[in-house]
Amino acid sequence: KNKELYVMFIGAGDWDKPQLNLAIEAGLKTIVTNQNPESLCLKIADISILADGRDIYKILSFIFENNLQDKILFIYSGTELFTTVSTISKVLNIPWHSILGSYICEKKHLMRKYFSKNNIKTPLGFSAKSFNEFENKKNNLNNNFSNWIFKPSDSLSSKGVSIADSDRDLYDCFSHALSNSLSRIVICEEFIPGTLHDINGILNQGKFYPLGINDKKAAPPPYAVVVEGTAPTILMPQKQDQ
Repeated sequence: KNKELYVMFIGAGDWDKPQLNLAIEAGLKTIVTNQNPESLCLKIADISILADGRDIYKILSFIFENNLQDKILFIYSGTELFTTVSTISKVLNIPWHSILGSYICEKKHLMRKYFSKNNIKTPLGFSAKSFNEFENKKNNLNNNFSNWIFKPSDSLSSKGVSIADSDRDLYDCFSHALSNSLSRIVICEEFIPGTLHDINGILNQGKFYPLGINDKKAAPPPYAVVVEGTAPTILMPQKQDQ
């Protein structure tokens, strides 16, 4: 009780301020990392670290140089910097998800691999490193999709995602995704029209605990960027369970 404890926020932007306030209201100190010096959370944190959220070495160096390693209670990321959070948590002996699982969550081509390995349904498709590779795999797939969706393997949120609804759009959409991929890998899948929902919950020891569903609306093709979100969902209970 006499120990000064911190919650660490990795890559906290302005949208993370409510979570930051929760930590403050609970009597905890806050550490925030962000590469943008104008970040609101960076300015109001007790300790600020100006660093890219993927720069694990720089963040760990700051922690050790300032003797914070025994004062951090939990590490949180409101964005998709899972590998950073899991790695630093592992170093500091803080319970979190596995580093492998976190890394897979940041690499969509590995997601497809592990989905297939564990019989988890996913749209038909493949990954490709060039448009020529896409064309070759497309011809071997023997499926004439009405629409293709292209996703960078490792960009954040929906950045670089686009939908091609005709053959003449394939090259531009693939190139757009490739230009936004750090690993230069693009996920090429059948685009399945329908409603868009964000399902939240906790999976623990084989049991799923639902936390809620948000309904989302995406912009029209070619860019599949979410432009609107509402909660709670309008889906009927039976559909929510499904």
